[in-house]
Amino acid sequence: MTIKASVPPFGNDGDEIIVNEVDNVNHPPHYNKGGMEAISYIKQQLGSSYFAYLEGSVIKYIHRHKYKTSNIEDLKKAKQYINIIIEKEGVPTVTDTKD
Repeated sequence: MTIKASVPPFGNDGDEIIVNEVDNVNHPPHYNKGGMEAISYIKQQLGSSYFAYLEGSVIKYIHRHKYKTSNIEDLKKAKQYINIIIEKEGVPTVTDTKD
């Protein structure tokens, strides 16, 4: 997402500053090197074992969230993996809740 804003002292004369918002849950920039997101590469390499990987990731993120200062981010990552598993099972995804 790109946000345009006029921020002093740079925006005093009407200049726009472009700020790129980073999404560390759904599309972390450090997982998107080489033109393919890491999760897509993992799915490609693991084939039918991919969903076991997702389940393990859910366990990891739920376990470690309480030990980090950005614990909500880890819970959102776990939720993202749960939604992928739910989509595979053909059940509607968990709806977004107010964070």
